[in-house]
Amino acid sequence: MKGMTDDGENKKRSAASVDDEQSAKRTKAAADVAPAPAEDFSNEYQGFKLSQSTSIDRVKMSDLTPESFYRDYVAKRKPCVITGCLTDPEWHVSQKWTSYSYLKEKAGGVEIAAEKRTNATDKFGQGNEVKLKFSDFLDLLEAGSDSYYLTTQDVKTDSGGRPHVMAPFMQCLSDDFPIRPKLTGNLIPQNINVWMGLSRDGSSSGLHHDYHDNMYAIIVGRKRFDLYAPSDAVNVYTRGQLKRIHKNGRINYVGEETNADGSHAQAEKALDASICQERAVEELEEAEAALERGDDGAKERLEKAEKALDEAMEAVMDAEEGDDADVGG
Repeated sequence: MKGMTDDGENKKRSAASVDDEQSAKRTKAAADVAPAPAEDFSNEYQGFKLSQSTSIDRVKMSDLTPESFYRDYVAKRKPCVITGCLTDPEWHVSQKWTSYSYLKEKAGGVEIAAEKRTNATDKFGQGNEVKLKFSDFLDLLEAGSDSYYLTTQDVKTDSGGRPHVMAPFMQCLSDDFPIRPKLTGNLIPQNINVWMGLSRDGSSSGLHHDYHDNMYAIIVGRKRFDLYAPSDAVNVYTRGQLKRIHKNGRINYVGEETNADGSHAQAEKALDASICQERAVEELEEAEAALERGDDGAKERLEKAEKALDEAMEAVMDAEEGDDADVGG
């Protein structure tokens, strides 16, 4: 869980995460009274824990390898500050994104959603959004407005219903950064975003938690993070009633239970059913071939294969219906 405070001129963030469909937008904790955890609440977190005396590691980019980064930080759920820039040849953000004219040329015509606040003392993250072209947003920043903040954008889905990694305006800028930085090794990004705005006196996004790991690249300005371990969720104002905190820190609320990797509870059942169906199809094809060859017992084998395929197909349908019920409910 983290609270973020921005201070400086123009802040931009390129974040690669390793969030399900429920968290394309960051989770906001806005309740006046924190709901008590469920009676069967389970706190199983086993990762790194923070305290007021904890010091955060500062490590040079040149001293990290994908293996050491995963072993010492990702796997341990341990935050760190990495000094220096990404070394990928595709990384051009530091040089190019400080130019408003360049950003307008690349993505100015694309519509975005920006958060808007009524005065400089209000916090962002209250859900007040306006639609405008990216170039118009940049014009507001150039004019010195600190009332608008570019944050997480909604993404489109492909023909199979899978969400894109980036919003349309980010896709226009994707030539300037690696989709999978070398440092992240085999980790796969769930979502890539830019955070951008002006703040004369500093502004806060408020305490919230994301569902996946974050990698922030600060291009201009400063950002301070107030961090809490997932196990501390019982001591803060959560957005729902706590049900379970997985070993890896994944937080579940009542009615939103998932596996530790964020998949729905029915996902494993659906995968097993799909594998069984594939095997049943293979066995049916082999049984049909055996019958054509006139092998002994081929007829009985075919009957068993047909029955097994029927059962496998029924199991797949049951799993899909259960998954739809989980998503809809």
